[in-house]
Amino acid sequence: MIKQQISLLCSKTTYRTLTTSRLISKLTSYGTNTHKTKKQEQEKEEHYSCWCFVRIDGTGFDAKIVHKGRGKFKILNDEYGGKHSNKIVDASDVIRCKVEI
Repeated sequence: MIKQQISLLCSKTTYRTLTTSRLISKLTSYGTNTHKTKKQEQEKEEHYSCWCFVRIDGTGFDAKIVHKGRGKFKILNDEYGGKHSNKIVDASDVIRCKVEI
């Protein structure tokens, strides 16, 4: 419906030029964005992480966590040598955090 209205307002050659230029701009924007490597993502997670006291299944321990959004946290490291690493926990499992200022 919208395409029909645009085509009525513009001639066909102008419409083709408009859609072609939009397509080219999208392709160039996708081409210039470089994908982040896993190492870069891990460094970013480490930068935004903090040590917290977490309680999972009745056991409490210190863990390094990072916020993933919507009340979810990812455990990056724990005091048990990585037993709970890469697990996603809910915000209710996080008791307190040690934040450095």
